[in-house]
Amino acid sequence: MQRNNDKEEARTCSSCAVASVDIENITFSRLIRFSAAKKGGKFPIRIILSVKTDNCETIQEAKGMETDPGGRLWVVDQGSSKCPSKIWIFNLLNNDNTEHVHQFPDTVVSHSYEKRALRDIVLDKTPDDYFAYITDLRSDHIIVYTRKLDKSWSVKTPGSKWISLALSPNKEARQMYLGRTDSNELYSVSISELKTEGVGSVAVKFISKWKEELYRMVIDNANVVYAAMLKQNCLSKWNISEPFREHRFYDEIGSLGAFWPFTFALDTNGNLWMTQRSETQGWGERRYYKLLKAAVGARSYLHSTSTASTTPQINVNEETKEVVKSTTTPKSIGTPRPALNSNETCGGCAGLAEDNRNSPSLNTILISLLVCCLVLSGTVILWLTLRMRRMKNSAEFAAQ
Repeated sequence: MQRNNDKEEARTCSSCAVASVDIENITFSRLIRFSAAKKGGKFPIRIILSVKTDNCETIQEAKGMETDPGGRLWVVDQGSSKCPSKIWIFNLLNNDNTEHVHQFPDTVVSHSYEKRALRDIVLDKTPDDYFAYITDLRSDHIIVYTRKLDKSWSVKTPGSKWISLALSPNKEARQMYLGRTDSNELYSVSISELKTEGVGSVAVKFISKWKEELYRMVIDNANVVYAAMLKQNCLSKWNISEPFREHRFYDEIGSLGAFWPFTFALDTNGNLWMTQRSETQGWGERRYYKLLKAAVGARSYLHSTSTASTTPQINVNEETKEVVKSTTTPKSIGTPRPALNSNETCGGCAGLAEDNRNSPSLNTILISLLVCCLVLSGTVILWLTLRMRRMKNSAEFAAQ
C-alpha cells in the first residue's frame, strides 16, 4: 500500500466534527494494519498478510472484517476461482499472527466462484464462544460460524438475499438487522433463531424503508445504526430503540462517483472511522480514498453500554489550523448526545444540532399550543357573532 501527499484535511462545511486523511494510489493487494497514533507526520501502517493470486494459503479477496474485544481480527475471504471461501482470524495482540483459518464446506458456501458472493460479517459474543454471521449476495441463506466448535452452517431466509447486516448491542432478545440486495428495505431476525444448527429456515420481519438502496450498516452500543447507500455521497442513522426515522448523519459536498463509497467501524474511544472512496470517470480515470474520523460518543455493539459519552467537539491546532481531534465530556447514561441534523437528499453538509430524540416532546407541545389557539379562535368568533346579532336586533327594535 502506498500513500502519497498524506495530509490531514478539515471539513469545509459548517460545524462538521470530522477530520480526514487523503489516501491515494491504493492497491488492495495486502491486508494492512493502520495505527491511529500519528508519528512524525505519518500514520504508521504495518502489513499483516500479503495476497498472492490463486495461492490458497493467503487471503484472495477480503470482503468483510470485524474485531472482537479479545483482540482478534476476523476477515471474510471470498476466495478465487481456485480457492474456496474462508474465515481468517488474526491475533492482533500476538504480533498479528494467524490464529485460525476455517474453510467453508461446499454445502455451506458454494465452491463454485460464480455461485457465491460473500459480503459482510458481524460477531456475537456469548459467555463461552464467538459466533460469526455472514451474508452471501447469491444465496438466500445467512452463514453461521462458531469458533468454539470450528463449525459452520447456513440458515435459509426464503425469497430474500442479503447484502448487509448489523447486530444490536449485547442484550436479551438480540436482533440482527438485514439489508436486502438491490433494495432499500430493512428487516430483522432474532439471533436465537440462527444459533442452532439444522434449524432449516427462519422468517424475517419487515421494519421499514431507507430513502436509498442500502449496502452497509453498523450499530453502536447506544443503539444507533449507521447506514451507507449505493452511489450516494452521504450516511444515514436511526436509533433502533425508537420508531423508524431516518436522519442524515454525514454529507460529502459534490458527487463521489463510486458505487460503494463508504465503509466504517467503531473504536473503543467513541469514534466512528470511515473510509471514503471517490472515482473520476473517462480519460485518466482515477480513484481516491479518504480516511475520516467522527466522535460519536459510543463504541461497537460488542461492548457494553458505557457510563460516559463523548460530545463531538472541534479542537484546532494553532500551527496548522486543521481539525485534529475531539474532546470527551462525561455524561450520565441516557443524556442525549449531539447529533447531526437530517437532510432529505444527499449533498451539502449537515450542521451540529441537538439530537432528534427530543422531537416527540416538542411535537406534543406544538400540537397542544395549536389546539389552544383553535379553541381560543373559536371562542372569539362565537362572541363576535353573538355581539353582531345582538346589535342587529337592537337596531331593528329601535327602528320599530
